[in-house]
Amino acid sequence: MIKGRLENLMKMLMEQASYVSKMIELCLVTINDKIDNSQEIRSYEEKVNELENKLEEECIYTIALNQPEAIQLRTIVAIMKANVNLERLADLAENISSSTNKIMHKPIFAQINDLEKIGRETKKMLDNAISAISEMNPKLANQVCEDDEVVDYLNRKIINDLLKLDYSSYNLSELFHVVRISRAFERIADLTTNIAEDTIYASSGMLIKHGAGIEEDKK
Repeated sequence: MIKGRLENLMKMLMEQASYVSKMIELCLVTINDKIDNSQEIRSYEEKVNELENKLEEECIYTIALNQPEAIQLRTIVAIMKANVNLERLADLAENISSSTNKIMHKPIFAQINDLEKIGRETKKMLDNAISAISEMNPKLANQVCEDDEVVDYLNRKIINDLLKLDYSSYNLSELFHVVRISRAFERIADLTTNIAEDTIYASSGMLIKHGAGIEEDKK
């Protein structure tokens, strides 16, 4: 019984994750092709919000009904935490869409070369994190954690590139939206890393947040 419920919880999480992944992909299409996908992104966000509530209820019900222990309990907790993180990712994707639409036809947009790159790196992290939690693959999850440094570097580079520009040539709000896009991708990478860390904990009992290394019951 518990096995079937865990499979259903993971299925719901994968559905939610697929919506978030599509939202980020649409953001990248907007950045690359200057196409407004905001309505489609918003429709996916509504689906994510609806699923978040349903999945949280199912997780709580499963814990109350089955009183899972060890790896089963850790898996449910990881799903619950990923559920919250994915909802936050959806909000950030909508922020990226909104800011991109405001500046994609402005001269400053052509001056920042790494927005699509940071987006691609972020989406790769998310897709790998989704696969890792679906498969309970700690090795892949660990790779996601390591890839966060690439996104951090690109975010710093974008900000530094902005600092080199002649501010008198651009509207302050345009600069703000570039920073907002870059930092939203960086935040998505951070939340994706959280999903990966929780996957490592769920699958192995190893807590790695903040450099910790605490073994728990792996049964």
